[in-house]
Amino acid sequence: MELLKGFYEGFADRLDKAQESMKGVETNIACDNCSAPMIIKWGKNGEFLSCSKYPECKNAKAFEYDAEGEILIVERAAPVLREDMPCDKCSAPMVIKQSRRGEFLACSRYPDCKNAKAFEYDPDGNIKVIEKEEPLIREDLKCEKCGKPMAERKGRFGKFVGCTGYPKCRNIKNIDEKGNIVESKPNGKARGGKRGGKEESEEVSDAN
Repeated sequence: MELLKGFYEGFADRLDKAQESMKGVETNIACDNCSAPMIIKWGKNGEFLSCSKYPECKNAKAFEYDAEGEILIVERAAPVLREDMPCDKCSAPMVIKQSRRGEFLACSRYPDCKNAKAFEYDPDGNIKVIEKEEPLIREDLKCEKCGKPMAERKGRFGKFVGCTGYPKCRNIKNIDEKGNIVESKPNGKARGGKRGGKEESEEVSDAN
């Protein structure tokens, strides 16, 4: 009985904390869009500030704590316009933007033009665009959902094959080092990979 009591008390404490995290912790920082208090919430990338009037106001900001534990808002860097780098789809200037994965190039006409490219800096500080590898069309592998050939791609979790009918068909399969399909386990996860559900869709989107 004492063991069950201890388990319940610990579980109840964790449940209270989880519910409090979902509601958010109010701060003395005012939303710069509507003046409502900002609250601390927890997302997949950690803590962040969100307007307490969400979803009416969708203002959100990254933050960090200073040495005294006070909240310091981390402002996003303004996009850097690169007049010397035209978009290869519409000829508008590209801009350097910041995401949670780092800097990237995007067309200045977004969302009318959604061209985006990864890049790196060479030893002289010049931008070198990282071109995506063209997918290898596998005529020997047909999609069992729509009949179109599969294409071999590279994602965050390694190589995989995805239907060439994407985005209408989002079929995806793990493959081994020899390019053979790895059958899924009963729980839906492929052997040798971490793909499944939302992660699959995100990886196909990244690869395209």
